[in-house]
Amino acid sequence: MTQRRHEILGRKLFDPLDVCLSVLAQGDALDAEQTAVGSARQQFARESELRRTVAYTVLEHLGYGPLPNVSARLNRGVDRALEYFLGDWWRASDSDAIALDKSRPDRRLRWFDVLPNALLIGGLTGRWDDLAKICSWFDETIGMEYQGGLIEDTYMQLFLCIASNLSPTPMPGAEGMPAKIKASRTKRPKLLCALWEAAMAKDQKAFNKALKDSVNHFLKVDAKNVPNASFWVALHPSFVWLLAERNGLAFPELPPEIDAAIVRRQSIGLA
Repeated sequence: MTQRRHEILGRKLFDPLDVCLSVLAQGDALDAEQTAVGSARQQFARESELRRTVAYTVLEHLGYGPLPNVSARLNRGVDRALEYFLGDWWRASDSDAIALDKSRPDRRLRWFDVLPNALLIGGLTGRWDDLAKICSWFDETIGMEYQGGLIEDTYMQLFLCIASNLSPTPMPGAEGMPAKIKASRTKRPKLLCALWEAAMAKDQKAFNKALKDSVNHFLKVDAKNVPNASFWVALHPSFVWLLAERNGLAFPELPPEIDAAIVRRQSIGLA
């Protein structure tokens, strides 16, 4: 019998699968209520919707499926990501407007916890035109979010670079960001930047090495002792792989643990 990916990674769910799925379903129901038309303070619920969509997809990737409606759920996630950035739902609440209204002088925009999930969901569904629309929301005025020291500014800058590259209108100044990212003192931004640059350059040899390096670092540093299954896999390198696949690159042969940590269309039954 073929080993499931969670077994290759040496991981086991803390709760039984049916309990995990029940918790996700309860969250879906609660967020549906909190994001109804006219509801105030929707931002966190909308952010959580995308996080749960990724969590559901990761369970399928790890071998806990087959789960029902993976494709439908992912497509719903892209729809909700479009609403998040391009809709006007935030007008019902001042706190939501502060998080999404770029015209406010007192804005505290909430984008980083949403964009990477939106990119992964859009890449898995192949809805690149919709990702371009989402990325058109970003411009040169978008600043870094406060992340309590957990996420480097250079790491967030890399996602602005990615958004600029996917947007119909590239962001002024984005072309200078990779140099700052590669000068970072920490490895995580530099490794993911190298992976992204190899994918965009369509350099198969460089991509193969960068993918291995980035995911290996993730497994050794970021995936240690975390109970949440969504953090057992390298979600951001997984999205960069989807970009590389779109650019015609092939998925390389990798050590089993690194291979198991990369979510792809084939691993969730979409290809």
